Amino acid sequence: MIEDSVQASAIVVNRTELGVSRRYGFRFTDYSQLESQLSQEIFRLFNRRGSHRVVPHADAPVQVTLEGIPNGGATRVNLIDVSATGMALRIPATVESAMVETSNVKFSLLLPGRQDPLKLEGIIRNRRLEELGIHYNVEFTLDPDNAQHQQSVINDYVLKRQLEIWLRAKAA
Repeated sequence: MIEDSVQASAIVVNRTELGVSRRYGFRFTDYSQLESQLSQEIFRLFNRRGSHRVVPHADAPVQVTLEGIPNGGATRVNLIDVSATGMALRIPATVESAMVETSNVKFSLLLPGRQDPLKLEGIIRNRRLEELGIHYNVEFTLDPDNAQHQQSVINDYVLKRQLEIWLRAKAA
C-alpha cells in the first residue's frame, strides 16, 4: 500500500456525463473510517450533501425575499445555489445583525419560468462570514399540505439547470 493512500468502502450513488469525462458521486459506508484517515482540513473538502446543488444562470439570477426579519420586515437577497433540500444565500451584515438569534426563516423566491413566487420556510443550518456578507445554508421545511407541489417546483428547476450545465459542458 502507498504511504499516502486512503482506503474506504463506498457505493456509487450517481454518475454525471460531462462530455468525454464523468463525475461520480459516492456514499461512504463508514464515514468515521474515512475521517480517521484524513486530516480535518482534507476531510472538510468532501461534499457530504445528499442532493446536488445548482447555481442560477448568470443571466437569470434568482431573488429571494426573506420575510419576518425582526425590526426590518422583509429584504431581498440573491440565491447562491439551490438543491432539492436546501439553498445558500448571501445576507448583508446589516440583516444578519437583526437575525442573529433567528434559526427559522420564511421566504419566497421566483424561479425562472414560473409565474408565481414559491413561498417556503427553512432552518438556517449554518452561517459563515464572507467578504461580501454572511453565507447562510438553509434547509427547506416543506409545508405538509403543499409539500408535493413545492418539491416539484424546486426539483424541476434543479433538473433544468443540471441539464443546461451538462449541455454547456458537452458543447465545450
